[in-house]
Amino acid sequence: MAAKKYLKGFLKHFFNNRISKFALVDDNSIIQKTAKIGRFAKALNSELGAYSYIGSSSQLVHAKVGKYCSIASQCLIGLATHPIEFMSTSQIFVLKNNPTGYRWSSDDKFIPYNKVNIGNDVWIGARVIIMGGVNIGNGAIIGSGAIVTKDIPDYAIAVGVPARVIKYRFPPLLISKLNNLKWWDLPENVLKKNLSIFKKSKLDEKDIESILLS
Repeated sequence: MAAKKYLKGFLKHFFNNRISKFALVDDNSIIQKTAKIGRFAKALNSELGAYSYIGSSSQLVHAKVGKYCSIASQCLIGLATHPIEFMSTSQIFVLKNNPTGYRWSSDDKFIPYNKVNIGNDVWIGARVIIMGGVNIGNGAIIGSGAIVTKDIPDYAIAVGVPARVIKYRFPPLLISKLNNLKWWDLPENVLKKNLSIFKKSKLDEKDIESILLS
């Protein structure tokens, strides 16, 4: 079944040269035309927003990724879970279609995948693992090698195993203003007009106000 979905996806996205011909993207995934998917990456039942990219050998499974996100190589996003409340942790007892390839159950008693929601302007370092059901806020940064098991707030920097927040990129008032601005939804011409602000190493409230007046 999965192979058929990927074959349909290959045909659906064949003329999109921003998706590597060596990537696996199923027909249910929504990939914006300005997004990019690297070699050997995989997207299953996922969405990838404008100007976002996923690096080589990374996986998006039941995940929604916002705009302007940077996902490095070898990331695993949206991993499946196994039942822990039943007698066995094997999915063969609770899922019709399961990794064993055998069908013992006539119905599904367990949901293996929970949606992952990743905001806009998120940077995820190499070899990060994000468990199913996790929400990552706008502007967050996840350090390389982290394992994310809980939600990460807007503009937080999280590292480690399990991932924990070590600091925030900006003070609370500036974070609030950035979220209200929602610059990632502004027209491209407005963003290009304000490139000098995006190149500043120290952002302040006046910069945000100037974008609003553009």
